[in-house]
Amino acid sequence: LASASGGSAGGRDTLVVAISASGRTAQAVAAAERHRGSSFVVGLTARGDSALAGAADAVVPLAATVAETSGIATMTYRATVAALAALVDDGDAEALRRRLGTAPDALRALLGGGSAWAHGAADVLDGGRPVHVMGDGLRAGLVEQAALMLREAPRLAATAWDTGDWLHVGVYTLVPGDPVLLYAGSPADDEAVGVIRARGGRIVAVGGDVPEAEVNVPLPESALDDPVVRALVEP
Repeated sequence: LASASGGSAGGRDTLVVAISASGRTAQAVAAAERHRGSSFVVGLTARGDSALAGAADAVVPLAATVAETSGIATMTYRATVAALAALVDDGDAEALRRRLGTAPDALRALLGGGSAWAHGAADVLDGGRPVHVMGDGLRAGLVEQAALMLREAPRLAATAWDTGDWLHVGVYTLVPGDPVLLYAGSPADDEAVGVIRARGGRIVAVGGDVPEAEVNVPLPESALDDPVVRALVEP
């Protein structure tokens, strides 16, 4: 992590991926500059004239066809996910482009059906208590982004947890009536749901049929079938 003290050693066999939508995040720029000349530095930024772009050996633009106007990085987050998927994909680039191209339609389908779940989800989550946001640790970026959006937009206290780890750590702060935003798919889902219900918690579940949840938010099949598309749609 760029913000960790000490940094990493780097070297000719090291690839540094420095991410900052603005291109001016101090820790990301410092990490890129520290590795410049020893490691190969890829900068992911929406600003080609930024300090991060200047410190990188190659720049991947985080661009959207519509400007972000809310002050919250939703589209640049998705652009980052898409760029990272491209960096690690060793298949046909055009095939990846087609896969990523299905995400906008899946997003429209999800949001278009919001009347079935949005009000119910808001009633559960906006109860004046911190939201426990939980999901598989393999998708930690999703869970962290979801908690961040709750803090940035409606200004709700929200903490991201790996579902299995929550059973050992976060469970102690759950009291009756507390809201849980559960991104389904963790091996610990069943145990966590049982504990939440036993302690009187209330659940909004995303991407899976959780009978015990107050609200289930269904994902389009195209998102469920492809982990990269799901990573773009689910937040």
